[in-house]
Amino acid sequence: ADREGMAEAVRSFQLPLYFHYLHTAYPGQEIDAGLYSLRDAQIHRFIGRRTGSDRGRVDEVFLNALNVVMKEILDPSIPFVEGE
Repeated sequence: ADREGMAEAVRSFQLPLYFHYLHTAYPGQEIDAGLYSLRDAQIHRFIGRRTGSDRGRVDEVFLNALNVVMKEILDPSIPFVEGE
């Protein structure tokens, strides 16, 4: 997996990371995250939209993608290439 593949799979890490850390801080609680859209004045929920109802997919998909990106960032042999 490379950065381009990660960018297609994960558009943003912010919401999944909020969800992950809240879920970790409050185990057993019903946790969700969402984005409030100024366009349609609605909250677009995180669970169900991209992960279905499987909260474990957050760890599986988003944290694995984050690990790939962090390894690339921390590897001095990979030149920095600015993204869009």
